[in-house]
Amino acid sequence: MLAGSAAADESPLVFSMLPGNPVNSIAAPLIVEIYQRAGISVVPTAVPPLRETRMLEEGALDGIVGKFENFELAHPEVVRIPVPLETIQIAAFVTDQTPDLPSLLQRDNLRLGALRGIDYQLQLSGLRQWVFVNEPGQLMHMLVRGRVDAAISVDISGLRLARELPQAPIRMLEPELRELRVYHYLHRKHADLVPKITAVMQAMYDQGYLQALHAQFRRGTDAAVTSSPRPAE
Repeated sequence: MLAGSAAADESPLVFSMLPGNPVNSIAAPLIVEIYQRAGISVVPTAVPPLRETRMLEEGALDGIVGKFENFELAHPEVVRIPVPLETIQIAAFVTDQTPDLPSLLQRDNLRLGALRGIDYQLQLSGLRQWVFVNEPGQLMHMLVRGRVDAAISVDISGLRLARELPQAPIRMLEPELRELRVYHYLHRKHADLVPKITAVMQAMYDQGYLQALHAQFRRGTDAAVTSSPRPAE
């Protein structure tokens, strides 16, 4: 049974999120808390991006926990809550001695890894070979195994995964490729909830709650990951 509107159906709203994303550890409880403050029950559920698109088109999802800005331009079935959840950077991660991003992008036949179905809104010139996987963990393991020259990832996700692979010299190159805001999206069938959820999120933002939560998560990505190549042995 498809989830109905909050007014007509007391069953929890179902929101999708990216499988295996380290940020889910704060995003899922956060979205639950936001809706609890509005008196609404929700269930965050891991759904791969391509399946997510189909489910949105079919009306089988009530919304998305978080997506990059401009997602609604390609998906008219959703409406954006205008308070940003977070501002993130899209970055390149490597395991070799590449000193910085310009040096990486100068390479010929560059092999880049990325998540399937995610639009990073990048404009990269030159010949690029893209290799796609379904989850962030798979992306970093592919990088470590040498299947790609660099992995393209959200900074906080990539840094957290790099910490979980301390035996691998994973580094984030500077500068970042792009900065994007992340927003919560509702299916248009729940457009009547937009003012209420916007008010809740704006209050949490004004109180500094959203910023503090993400700052705490970012502090967990700092150790063991540098932006400089390791000395040659």
